[in-house]
Amino acid sequence: MEYDAETTSTPSRIVIEGMSTNHYFVQVTLESVRQDQTKATIHANYYGEKTLSLRFQHLLAENLKVSPSRDLAP
Repeated sequence: MEYDAETTSTPSRIVIEGMSTNHYFVQVTLESVRQDQTKATIHANYYGEKTLSLRFQHLLAENLKVSPSRDLAP
């Protein structure tokens, strides 16, 4: 999946916003919950696109070598 993105960050939060190659708006927010835990929130398309959001979550999990949350697993 390719995309163009812009990022903004604070010491405990990073927001990545961009467009997928299918021209869907995608926002990924990574927020520090604890020193050893990060919360990832993924929002795709302006009105929400669950399938694309889940795809991003699983790609992120694969690249970070972590398990996605049980709430969002397919």
